[in-house]
Amino acid sequence: MATHADYAILVINALSPIDCGTNLLHLSLAIALEVPIMVVINKIDLCDNQIMIDHILNNVRTLIASKFCKNKTSITIRNVDDILAYNSNNNNVKNIVPIFLISCVNGDGLELLYDFLHSLEPSLDSINRDRLIKQNCTFQ
Repeated sequence: MATHADYAILVINALSPIDCGTNLLHLSLAIALEVPIMVVINKIDLCDNQIMIDHILNNVRTLIASKFCKNKTSITIRNVDDILAYNSNNNNVKNIVPIFLISCVNGDGLELLYDFLHSLEPSLDSINRDRLIKQNCTFQ
């Protein structure tokens, strides 16, 4: 069965530099495949203060708005209203990158991320999805 990625989730360690090789490689692959991207900043529980969180958020926003990311727009998802705002732009989801702040240790932001993931629609319509399912896989 052949498949197609509906979305790409770039998970970033809040304490690591945003421009490390792995982050940029994964981001460039998602951009090349023209897959809608979302960014999850993990380990916010290890940030000493809000200034550290704001710093990583600014770095991510700057990267998303750069030519490297084709000048995309970002939205930080902090509540359900932000999810509704993102979903109301369903024709433009490839150009809007949602950003989540989470902690897998204490659970901060996880429920919001789950709600967001459950609200997403597949990026392919049913006809194209059925066509891909019938194709043979190609292995490289």
